[in-house]
Amino acid sequence: MLLRTEKLKKTFGGLVAVNEIDFSIEAGRIAAIIGPNGSGKTTFFNVVSGILPATGGKIFFNDQDVTSRKAHEMTALGMARTFQNIRLFANLTARDNIILGRYSQTSSGLLDGLFNTPRLQRERRESEAKAAELLTFVGLEKMADHMAKNLPYGAQRRLEIARALASEPKLLLLDEPAAGMNPKEVDALLQLIMKMKELGITILLIEHQMRLVMNIAEQVTVFDHGVKLAEGLPADVRCNPAVVEAYIGSEGQRFAKRKRH
Repeated sequence: MLLRTEKLKKTFGGLVAVNEIDFSIEAGRIAAIIGPNGSGKTTFFNVVSGILPATGGKIFFNDQDVTSRKAHEMTALGMARTFQNIRLFANLTARDNIILGRYSQTSSGLLDGLFNTPRLQRERRESEAKAAELLTFVGLEKMADHMAKNLPYGAQRRLEIARALASEPKLLLLDEPAAGMNPKEVDALLQLIMKMKELGITILLIEHQMRLVMNIAEQVTVFDHGVKLAEGLPADVRCNPAVVEAYIGSEGQRFAKRKRH
């Protein structure tokens, strides 16, 4: 398993946000975590990626115990993520946002910067070439010199993914990547995620867009009130009465009925 948690727990005072979650994802797969707002999904991401410390349990990444690792250490090990609320450098260009995302792949230090060493020059050229490659990959090559804040919303989402890819991750965590997108943008995102899978990148996403989840996820895990309510193939999870009751609701019942006919 590329990522595995054992009885992972996170509390905030008396609030149990993530309650002894056992979870795993194999390398090369696309998995989704769904659940109502406040069910612990983003907190789970924050703990797994090293942003928040775990209260209890274990996290294993690529067969290493990484329970106590910080976010920058997880990035160096091959885990990258995007956020529910876009976190771009608004006053930098699309190209420079991606170049900054390659920081974990560079080794130049302060002295290299002061003396403009050959190593710094080489890494700068490599970063610029990688940025151009990723801009093309996400369909933003014509917006390379645009300020991030001036990009359309859907383009900002794709830029955040490109910046995450700049660290050359084994595992990419996407926190509600389709939030705020129109149907055309969601379709483009679906195609982009499939392209990333073809590159061998493992994808774990949190998403409320059920059409996206059911079309791309090979494994779906449902959180509710900090616990794992269900897990399995998309079709099985979709028809699980407990899931429909806790999360999808009446709209999900209609959706499940349509899929059975």
